[in-house]
Amino acid sequence: MEHTGNLWENWGGLGERWLLGSDGWHFVKPDGDFHRWNRAPTTATGTLVATLDPVFFHHPELLHNAEPGDLAYVLDGALGLTHSGRLWAHADRRRACR
Repeated sequence: MEHTGNLWENWGGLGERWLLGSDGWHFVKPDGDFHRWNRAPTTATGTLVATLDPVFFHHPELLHNAEPGDLAYVLDGALGLTHSGRLWAHADRRRACR
């Protein structure tokens, strides 16, 4: 994963945090469920990719600064996730879709 400066937070109303992967947007919910977004407008819905420990929600840097052998490292390699680096709490949904 790559840290690019933005963290989108709660865009879909579930308290989720967003990461951009090579195949599109992904989000992690407070309980650790990690999803690939299905691009449904204004909602955080999509395919469950992994069930992670909630620590990955509280410390998303563990996903974009993963070390070899970490689960996050495996996810990064498989999904090409990036972190935008900025914190956007309750971001305007129209901006988050761009």
